Amino acid sequence: MQPAPTPSPLLNSDDELFKELSPAISYHLRKMLRQNYDRLTDDPDLEGASTLLRKSPMASQVLAQGGHTYEITSPTFIAEIETLVMRHQTLGSQGVKYRQELRKTEQDIFELLGFSLPHVKNTILIIDDTPENLRLLSAALSQQGYEVRNAINGPLALSRAQAIKPDLILLDVMMPGMDGYEVCRRLKANPQTLDIPIIFISALDAVIDKVTAFSVGGVDYIMKPFQIEEVLARIEHQLKIWTLQRRLEDQNMRLQQEIQDRKATEERYLTLVENTIDGLFKTALDGHFLSANAALARMLGYPSTTVLIQELDNVAHLYAEPRRRAEFMMQIKQTGELHHFESPAKRRDGSPIWITENARAVRNLLGELLYYEGTVKDITEIKGAIDDRHKRKQYIRQLLLSLFPKSIAKQI
Repeated sequence: MQPAPTPSPLLNSDDELFKELSPAISYHLRKMLRQNYDRLTDDPDLEGASTLLRKSPMASQVLAQGGHTYEITSPTFIAEIETLVMRHQTLGSQGVKYRQELRKTEQDIFELLGFSLPHVKNTILIIDDTPENLRLLSAALSQQGYEVRNAINGPLALSRAQAIKPDLILLDVMMPGMDGYEVCRRLKANPQTLDIPIIFISALDAVIDKVTAFSVGGVDYIMKPFQIEEVLARIEHQLKIWTLQRRLEDQNMRLQQEIQDRKATEERYLTLVENTIDGLFKTALDGHFLSANAALARMLGYPSTTVLIQELDNVAHLYAEPRRRAEFMMQIKQTGELHHFESPAKRRDGSPIWITENARAVRNLLGELLYYEGTVKDITEIKGAIDDRHKRKQYIRQLLLSLFPKSIAKQI
């Protein structure tokens, strides 16, 4: 699965390039970018506007393209972009017979902007038992840049369709042996070929059963003798629908994968949070708990985080010395964070505990204070060991003073 492309700054109407273009050209260019967004990638061989604008959308940026050097918003570059976009607009309104020129102009526009657009050559399978029809359609479609394959009967068509997996099938209704309806039924029954759009072909003097044609899986039909422009228009229309469906399916698959990856990441994060030995908390500005992890609940003697939040309504009630909350607030307001904030505290049953906190103030993009979050560690044993050492030192000092004169005891 291909990763989703990096959002291009050219999709932002505030970019300098769009400001320099005429409104009609700017609109058409943005429309082209939106329609092809999921297929565009930055071309590493082209130092184009997409790369340079990502660095800094300034007029002083230089665009090196096709052996020429332009400023992104220079009159020369703007004139070339506008010429290509106007040509694209004109070709798009002149019908499908200009399909190749339209695609080439589209490619030139994207390359000038520093993008690479993958070239797609659609394959069309023509199934008809009349050689003259095969030659006529093959020549017309090949001239428009399509890859054309032929089959003269139903069994051959089924094997070729499965082998080459064409982008579209033109299928004659009246064929000896296996007719077009049966071929279509079998193609739609095969998981490898069921998604291929099928356009039926029928002669004017033959009555095509439209209900049957659509019910077996056909998407359109064309009557003989062929009007080539009509054939090309119907093919282009169905290919466009089919391509959009595939791109939508690809995007949905990428989205589902991203959702699964995000869920897996969230689960790993929650597991890490719940299994950490440090307590984690988030409190509102007034000190009310917004969230806590299981480690903090265990540390303070609560059966669950829910009970902790319900019973220990405000973090101020945690401290054994009420003034510590005020000292906490004073320090964090000065610097936005605090480290190794040691305090005597109380467990649920009232037993003493020593804790040390690291915390920070969380703000939004406007700098507005939202909440406080941080970690809590139980340092009761450490503090106990320090107290024991201090008591031992005091005992030894008193013992020495009782055995020796003060001056000698101090030296010892």
